[in-house]
Amino acid sequence: MTSVEELIEIATNLILNKGTETEYILYPYATENLAGLFQNIDVSNKDCLTITGSFDQGLDMALLGAKSITAFDINPLTIPYAELKKALILTGYRRDIYFEYLNGYYESISDLTLNPTIFNNISRNLTQDAYIFWQDMFSKFNKQQISTGLFYDGLPYYEQEEFTNYMKKDNYQKLAQRLPFVDINLKECDILTLPNELSRMYDIIYLSNIISYPNSIYNNKNPREKLKVYKDLIRNYSTFLKEDGKIISYIYDPNNNQACDELPIFNKELREEVFFEEAYSYVYFPAYFSNTQDACLIYTKEKR
Repeated sequence: MTSVEELIEIATNLILNKGTETEYILYPYATENLAGLFQNIDVSNKDCLTITGSFDQGLDMALLGAKSITAFDINPLTIPYAELKKALILTGYRRDIYFEYLNGYYESISDLTLNPTIFNNISRNLTQDAYIFWQDMFSKFNKQQISTGLFYDGLPYYEQEEFTNYMKKDNYQKLAQRLPFVDINLKECDILTLPNELSRMYDIIYLSNIISYPNSIYNNKNPREKLKVYKDLIRNYSTFLKEDGKIISYIYDPNNNQACDELPIFNKELREEVFFEEAYSYVYFPAYFSNTQDACLIYTKEKR
């Protein structure tokens, strides 16, 4: 586990280098159509394992009734960022203030963006390490430096309501009421070694779009072998599934035939050749950024 001192060093270097160390840059929000996904996946009263990322996936799961959420990410900076989002909601800030406070990766930021008074108010709901981390960032850098150094650019929060459940006007307050009762555990771990860290069973395992990242998982194998390696990874994780549990992988524009050698998941024919068993199925829904469709590859654990 990365210490808070190491987190501060990583973030400081990231800001001073203007985000060139890309493995540590934060996603300010999810780029998946979570609303479309969760129309097809029931997480109510479920134990869920998910990628941390922007933590929007975890917050949507909490809103939709998840009993517990274990969120993991290889990027250690996702933990203090997830804690920041949680603290804003738990402190009782309205939806519009939540948006403005986190809208700091924009040039048109407001006085509420990363506002020090708001930070002082939410500090009681931060873990000690998250408080130390953000307090150090705010003491050394202004909001523009933090915004452009730590985060990828993105759309304003108000443009995400269509794609993220908890950001919808009627849902944010429901999340604020539910969040204190959800068991949330944040882990710093990569996809390959995480199984060594797990000690419980899950109903839902959401691997986001890890299926699209070949370098660390596939080790330059040919396209068919890459998909087989990912299939083996699903089999490995399936040992942590309860009966009828699901492992979900997000695929952007699944019928896009570009870059199939590097990203063979886009090759529909090859994909269906490798993931052919009845345990695998797909759901389709509108894409976030275009007029195309995104999809999820779903593995459902067979009954014994």
